Amino acid sequence: MKLKPYVIAFSLSAILAYNTMLVSADSTEQPIVLGYTLYGTSTDSLKVTQPAMNQVSTDNFFFYADGTVQGEAPKEVLSYSQKNKIKIYAALSNFNNDINYFDENLAHNVLSNSGKRTKLINQIYNIVVKYKYDGVNIDLENIKPEDRDLLTTFVKETSKKFHGSGHSVMVSVPAKNEDDRENTWTWPFDYAQLGENVDFLQVMTYDEHGTWSQPGSTISKPWLEENLNYTTRVVDNKKIIMGIPAYGNDWDLSDKSNSKMLAWKDTNELIQKTNAKPRRDGASGSMVFTYTDKNNHKHEVWYEDETSIKQKTHYTITKNLAGVSVYAIGQENKQFWTAVSSGLK
Repeated sequence: MKLKPYVIAFSLSAILAYNTMLVSADSTEQPIVLGYTLYGTSTDSLKVTQPAMNQVSTDNFFFYADGTVQGEAPKEVLSYSQKNKIKIYAALSNFNNDINYFDENLAHNVLSNSGKRTKLINQIYNIVVKYKYDGVNIDLENIKPEDRDLLTTFVKETSKKFHGSGHSVMVSVPAKNEDDRENTWTWPFDYAQLGENVDFLQVMTYDEHGTWSQPGSTISKPWLEENLNYTTRVVDNKKIIMGIPAYGNDWDLSDKSNSKMLAWKDTNELIQKTNAKPRRDGASGSMVFTYTDKNNHKHEVWYEDETSIKQKTHYTITKNLAGVSVYAIGQENKQFWTAVSSGLK
């Protein structure tokens, strides 16, 4: 979830969009629809929209260099989810608020020390048991390339601990279309080894482009298909959960520092405010428009509409995957979930 620097807290505008029956990765049942909640999210929106979400990962837990877990369980979210039979994961990341990013040195310090790894595993396990989570979602990002095997070892040790008591393990990984040692962002994640040891591999098939890059689609069709084709070659299809973004990006072409993420729910307002004329990009399937702001800066905006969300979500069906995940809850609206639901048919 590369967007954490830009997202602190959103209200859960649709987390219970579609909370039908509990589902699993079994081919005879409905696909997983997993949503990420963030620190400070409200339970009010859990009750707003009609059902769609059947699994939740609460992005609330981080850790210190000694392996001590920090963060608080969102008790109201947990209570509501448990009452409505929504499966819940405790997401654990190496995000460091002091640097406002995923801390590679923090991860290395813990992964490279067996005692610290054990401490971290035991502490997050105790949290999962105490608050009656169904499992853990490991979300370590910006990992040093040389820590590839250490990350795999950590995931194996975590799975051994959690599976022993019937709890699930999911690991989030950046999308990739090959196992390329030169790609330092994706190389640390050994899909094949990770896939053998976890229940689910949540592939972050978003952020193809972002405010750090040139303007472009967050999740183009060719890029998505390339990544899923590789992933399904090395990991069991029914362990794979693909990602869908509930956001786009707004690039200030005159001042890159003014570029920003654009929440799905705010896109139409921006279009109306600027009298923009969106068009569909044929190659990516995404939408794009331009506008000029009050400082006479030209902007280029890329986003997904209901049609593209439906089409891209449908890869869950055509690729026979376990399900789809959405990052992050609170950035969307009812129409977004309608599109996701339609794409799963």
